[in-house]
Amino acid sequence: MASGTCGDNVTWSLDESTWVLTISGTGAMGEYTYKTMPWYSYKSNITKVIVNPGVTTIGKYAFYSMSKLTSITIPNGVTSIGPYACAYNYALTSVVIPDSVLTIGEQAFCYCNNITSLTLGSGVTEIGTSAFSGVKLITSLKIPDSCTKICEEAFANCTGLTTLEIGSGITHIVMEAFQGDYNITSITFKCKTPPTLEKYSFRLSQSSSYNPNVVVYTKGGWGSDTVFTTDVRGSYTTFTYEKLAGAVTHVNVGGTWKESTPYVNVG
Repeated sequence: MASGTCGDNVTWSLDESTWVLTISGTGAMGEYTYKTMPWYSYKSNITKVIVNPGVTTIGKYAFYSMSKLTSITIPNGVTSIGPYACAYNYALTSVVIPDSVLTIGEQAFCYCNNITSLTLGSGVTEIGTSAFSGVKLITSLKIPDSCTKICEEAFANCTGLTTLEIGSGITHIVMEAFQGDYNITSITFKCKTPPTLEKYSFRLSQSSSYNPNVVVYTKGGWGSDTVFTTDVRGSYTTFTYEKLAGAVTHVNVGGTWKESTPYVNVG
C-alpha cells in the first residue's frame, strides 16, 4: 500500500492489488504539473479513483492521463475541478459532476475520448476553456440552469453530439464553444433572454457550401423580434442570432426562412 499527503489535510493511498487510488481528508487537494502528482510513478496502472467526502477541490493535473482509469468518484462537497485534472483519460466512460461543483477548469476532461455519459450537476456556474473538448462519444448534453458562462472551445469537437439543451441561466457563450460539433440537429435554449453569442460560438458544418438543418427551440420565450440564422463564413458554418424589430420568429435552414412551427418553439 503506497500512501502520502496531497494537501494540507488531505492524504492519498493506493491499493496495489486492485490499483484503486483513494483520496481522503478535509479541504483542498494540492496543485501539480503533469508529472509532479504524488502518484505519478503509478499512474499508468491506476484503474479507479475514489475521492472521499470532506475533500473540497480536485487539484490541477491531479488525475491527468491515466491510461487505465475507467472510473472516478467525485463526492458532493467538491466545489471545483482544476485545470487538466482528469484530461486525456481514454479509458474513462462515464462522468458525474456533483451538484456542489461550481467551476470546471480549463481542459479538465479534454480528450477523454471514450466518455459516453456526462452529467453536469445543478450547481455548475462556469465551464472552462476546452473543459470537455474532444469528448466525442456523448450524444446528448444538458447545460444546467445554474451555468452562466460557457468558455472558449468548452465542448469543441464533440462530434457525436446531436441534442443540446442550454439552461435558463446562460448569459454568455464564448467564441468556438461548440465549434466542430457537426452532428448537432437540435438546440433548445431555456433562457428567457438571448445569451451573448460571440463569433463562431457554434460551428456546425465543415463545408462552406452546406448549411446544417438544425432545429432551434427557445423555451424561454424570447418574443417576436428574435431571428435565428445559419451563417457561412469561410469554410465553416456559424450559428448565431440577429434581432430584427417586428419580425416573426423564424429559423434560416439551408438559406430558406422557415416559419416558427416546428422549427422554433417560443414557449
